Amino acid sequence: MSIIDSSNYGGSVNVTGYTFPFLFYNCTGLTHADGLFTTTHAAVKREYYNSFRGCINLLSAPILNHETVNENAYCGMFRDCWALTTPPVILAQEIKGFGLKSMFLDCTGLTQTPTLHINAFKDTHQCEGMFENCISLAQTQTLPNITPTTGTYKRMFANCWSLTTAPELPSVTLSNSAYTAMFENCTGLTEAPLLPATALTDYCYYEMFKGCSQLSAITMLASSNLSATDALTNWVSGVSPTGVFVKEVYATLPTGNNGIPQGWLALSNGITLSKNRIDCESGTTETITVTSLNS
Repeated sequence: MSIIDSSNYGGSVNVTGYTFPFLFYNCTGLTHADGLFTTTHAAVKREYYNSFRGCINLLSAPILNHETVNENAYCGMFRDCWALTTPPVILAQEIKGFGLKSMFLDCTGLTQTPTLHINAFKDTHQCEGMFENCISLAQTQTLPNITPTTGTYKRMFANCWSLTTAPELPSVTLSNSAYTAMFENCTGLTEAPLLPATALTDYCYYEMFKGCSQLSAITMLASSNLSATDALTNWVSGVSPTGVFVKEVYATLPTGNNGIPQGWLALSNGITLSKNRIDCESGTTETITVTSLNS
C-alpha cells in the first residue's frame, strides 16, 4: 500500500506543508522504498524534507510523480543514502525555491543523475548542492534548456571526483550566482562545458572550476559586463597548469585565477591563424592552420 495514494482512502487527500519531514530518518535497515509515493499532487513546502536521510542501506527509491515541487519539498530527501547507486525517476516540470537542494548530498555510491523534465524554475536556488559530494558520480543527464535563476545550479556537482564529462549548459542568459562553484573540486573533469552566455552577472561563475586539477580546456563566450561583482573570482583556481582558453574576440580578461589561467594558450573565437612553412628537403610549402575550438 502506498503511503500517499488517494485510491487507498475514502475521500480526497489533503496534504499540507511539513507532512513527511524526516519520515525514515536514519532507518539503517530500510533497503527498498519502491511504490511508497504514487500521487501526482504538487509536492508542498518541505513535504519530503530529509525523509530518507541517513538510510545508508537504501538500494531503491520510489518514483516521484509530482508535477510541481514547491519550496524545499525534496530538500535533503536522500542525503547520506550511501548504498543508493541509481536515482529515482523525477517527473516534476516546475521546481520552486530550494526544491531539489541537497537532494542527494553525500550519496557516495550514486553513479548517475536522473533525467530532469523541468520546464520552469521559480524563485531561487532550486538545485543547489543537489549532487554535492557524490564521489562516485560519473554520468550526468542533460540539464533543462531553460534560463537558470539566482543560485539555480550553485554547487550542484561540487566534489564529484569521478565526473569526467560535464553536462551541457545551453542557456545564453545568466542570473546572479547561477553556476557558483558548480564543479568545484571535480578533479576528473578535463574539459569545461561550453559557456555560451554573452554577458556575465554577479557571482555567475564564482569558483565554478576551482580545484579542477585536470581541467585543460574552457570556451567562455561572454563579452559584456565582464566586471560584474565577483563573476570570475577564483573560477579557475587550481586547474591544470597548461590548457587552451577560447574567448570572444573583443573580450578583455586578466591572466590568473580570475580570468584566463596562467600558462594557458588563449585563442579568440572564430579567428583562424595561418602560417606558411617550407619543407627544406622538398622545397614545397605547407600551410599550418590553427582555428579556435568554437569557430
